[in-house]
Amino acid sequence: MLMNSLTATLLEQLEYDLRLCEFCESDREVIRKEAAECWYLHIIEEGSDTLGLSRMGGLPDLPQGMAWPQGRQGALSFVMQLRLDEATGTLHFGLPDQGMLYFFVEDDELAKNVKHRLIWVENISALQTAKQPPMSKMHGDDLIPHAIKIVHGVDVPIWDLYKLDCHERDDSSDLLSRFESVLKGTSDPEGTAGKLFGYQSRERHSPLECMALLSLSSSDSHPLSAVGHDAWERLKTTREAYADSPDKIEEEMNGWCQLLQIDSNFKVGFNIWDAGSYQVMLRHADIAKRDFEKSHAMLETC
Repeated sequence: MLMNSLTATLLEQLEYDLRLCEFCESDREVIRKEAAECWYLHIIEEGSDTLGLSRMGGLPDLPQGMAWPQGRQGALSFVMQLRLDEATGTLHFGLPDQGMLYFFVEDDELAKNVKHRLIWVENISALQTAKQPPMSKMHGDDLIPHAIKIVHGVDVPIWDLYKLDCHERDDSSDLLSRFESVLKGTSDPEGTAGKLFGYQSRERHSPLECMALLSLSSSDSHPLSAVGHDAWERLKTTREAYADSPDKIEEEMNGWCQLLQIDSNFKVGFNIWDAGSYQVMLRHADIAKRDFEKSHAMLETC
């Protein structure tokens, strides 16, 4: 699957944004090659209490009879629900075009196996706002509810493109910040809560590479689901074991994608070590099978 292909509409949008920010042609060419399709999660002040819409924080709208997901320390913290009929265009990535995607989390530690639940519910015709469970120990219970608007757009790893000529300009930081705002469609640094899909870094130590290595390290005795605080050692050991087989790592990486990224957001009160993000990783094949229980949430901090 080509994760970095853009539709004609998005290509036109990107070209307009590049002209607007006055990048030179050589920089435009670099950015075009790195640009990827994504769906930004815009934070909206109004409508957070509307039943059945996309939301971050507050209480989830669950189907009647569905219990609040539990973890090792009691009720998991509700973070986000995304109504998939608002994420138009994701069907060719395998994501369902209807239903609700819920993200609950427990751990807030620097680990590669964050305890979480990613749940897809297809029938959302009879939702009800869940009752508050007993307070868990995690920060998710204190989030300020905000509505989410899913906005189709272009994702560019602008701060990681070190070969851009614009870095020689005195106003390079202002230029890159402006371009990032234009891409996201908001000048508010807290205006987005993350994204669906988007740019997939394939560099060493990227979430995608780490996920591939952890997957390669799994076995009956050390299943992927059991990855815990020894994750760093497993990554190191597996990277050494496959040092002469980069094609194996590449092949495994091709099977995974970053389905969802949830960023720290001070407006909502969602702070992962002040400036971190959750990357929710899943195999393309499992997305196609609607098997979201096999997702893995990885924590990345600044």
